[in-house]
Amino acid sequence: MDPWQKLPLEEMRSAAEFELYAPHHHRPAYSWFRTFGNRGGTLLRFLLLATLSDKDTTASDLLEYRDGEWHGDYVEPSPLTESDSLVMDPTMGAGPTVIEGARLGVDTVGFDYNPVLWWVVRQTVHGPADFEETFNSFLEAAADEVGPYFDAPAEETVLAYLMALTVDCPDCGDTLELHTQFELSNNDQGESVYLCPNIDCDDRILRTSADRSEQVTCECCQKPFVPEDGNCQRGTFECNCGVQTDLREYFDSRDRTPSYQRYAVFYEDGDGNRRYRELNDTDTTALAEAQSEYRESLGTLPLPISKIQEGKTTGRLLDYGYEQYQQLFTERQRIALGRLLELADEQEPREVAETIVTLVVATLHYNNIHARWDTRRDSVQTIFRTFRHSIPVETVEANPLVDGWKGSLRSAYDRYVAAKTYLESPSETLRTPVGDRDEIKLPEEALRTERIKQLAVSSVDQLDIETKSVDCAVIDPPYYDAVQHGELHDFHYVWLREVLSDRYSEFSSTHVPKLREIAINEHRGKDQAYYRQALRNGLDEIYRTLRADGDLVCLFHIGQESAWRDIATILVQTGFQIRGAIPLMDVENPGAETKIDYDVAIFARKTSSAETISFQTLRQNLLYSIQEMAGEEREYHPDISQLELRTILRARGLAEYSAHHPNVTNDDGAADVDAAIDMVNEVIRKTL
Repeated sequence: MDPWQKLPLEEMRSAAEFELYAPHHHRPAYSWFRTFGNRGGTLLRFLLLATLSDKDTTASDLLEYRDGEWHGDYVEPSPLTESDSLVMDPTMGAGPTVIEGARLGVDTVGFDYNPVLWWVVRQTVHGPADFEETFNSFLEAAADEVGPYFDAPAEETVLAYLMALTVDCPDCGDTLELHTQFELSNNDQGESVYLCPNIDCDDRILRTSADRSEQVTCECCQKPFVPEDGNCQRGTFECNCGVQTDLREYFDSRDRTPSYQRYAVFYEDGDGNRRYRELNDTDTTALAEAQSEYRESLGTLPLPISKIQEGKTTGRLLDYGYEQYQQLFTERQRIALGRLLELADEQEPREVAETIVTLVVATLHYNNIHARWDTRRDSVQTIFRTFRHSIPVETVEANPLVDGWKGSLRSAYDRYVAAKTYLESPSETLRTPVGDRDEIKLPEEALRTERIKQLAVSSVDQLDIETKSVDCAVIDPPYYDAVQHGELHDFHYVWLREVLSDRYSEFSSTHVPKLREIAINEHRGKDQAYYRQALRNGLDEIYRTLRADGDLVCLFHIGQESAWRDIATILVQTGFQIRGAIPLMDVENPGAETKIDYDVAIFARKTSSAETISFQTLRQNLLYSIQEMAGEEREYHPDISQLELRTILRARGLAEYSAHHPNVTNDDGAADVDAAIDMVNEVIRKTL
């Protein structure tokens, strides 16, 4: 039985949803540090079991619910512990392949061109598990040194300062405080908190049960306004004089970066109640002292001076006048983060210091000038809500020292500890046929780090591993230009580098090395031709490392017909036989064959001797066998949809062609992969 036929699809997808929607609670090992587009460990566990298990293994052998209990290799002692298999992931990301393989009892190696991802996996696997006393001492020192920067009146703790972008009207010259809406909080408690648009008002905070779509009147200045009607919509702001201006054009015409003004404070009172107020003298003094200390400490703290490189996601930052990464932080945030890194680096032993440094950097995506405010949860949102940089109108300056707060050091520590605890006492969460949630403890799968043979910074086309030594390679290449991992991780890299570059050569360059990143990026001269060639070079190297009977599992996003053609063509041209494929999650049939958008696992092996065969013979063979293939797949997966079946058959239909490539002939010479794909599509249409 082939790997995709062994997969219990309904159970696999249901289990994967737990991790997808609540990664901090289910498999926290891959989410304690912010990465981008990471593939879940649940899916990797299923895929590795299906690929490496005995050929007679069935879907019910992997996982089945019967007699009120779960049974199968997925929730029982791994059948792979006695194997001598080696699993490799050359695009390891946050490390799910490497770690899940080690849990299952096979040896693993992981590579990534990105030093940030290598470092995060290294911390996940080899970082200290118990350093609470040292961390608490670090927090006490941080409270003494950094706490005054967020000073507040007695019986108050500042959680965050809310800020808004300020501009000068190009027509009348008035200074404007921009808001997409004048709502601070709407937490379903029956009361909303609004902000009076009048910046000269003495008491702008308004609490009312009125809906944001209704007109309300400020109790202080009597100004009427509709809270949802902000003065900046869709990148255009409007002055009271009636002139509308495009934000990007505004900053293009001015030689300065965006300026943000603090307009409200979110704080916790002595009774634990969280409230909003305007800034007072204590807030103003604390800010002035933090700014003064920052300027006096220039050149003495570990603060990044790296420039922002031109790129697909970073180009917007440059458009708005940002030149260095430190400009993405207020002066108070810079002095606070610099002091925290300095304190972290002083801790003992060294491995604990490095982990605390990493935890400080893990808070960056909440503690920066572009983090946003969540009005429904009264909380800070990450700078990376999507896989790109954006310039918000309203932002927030959070206090990293507060417990029970998203961007806090304690929160980062708790997430890290949860990750280490999970690896020491792993479990699997499954949903029963009646919808109940089951958690199955697997103490025998506590991570054995000796199973992870190598973690290294390396591009896919230059792997430091012996030829024909790998039994299974898993690759998850970026999808065209969808996610620019290198550019996004520069945000973390430049801070880590300040502390780690003297000890780790992986952090010697000024930015994440992007030369061999497999992604389309016109800003770097990387077009679609480059992408295809880079992916081909990487697969050539994987081909070199695989044993003759080794398996390749290629995870890929099929967002358009050309995506399938590209990955299939590159696999075949590299010398792989495409054996099959399966959508990883539920796929709704869109009703149009060309409208596709889903993630797929493609299974392939090296071709052996490629004997010559005619294209017409291939077509005839497929016509004879396609119905048998379809029946076989329906037998293994009775509930499979037509679109899922078509995906499997498109891959299986290429098996014979890819086994004979490049020795498939037609009247015009060799038949290319596009012709084979067209032929397979035609046969499927005619027979299904």
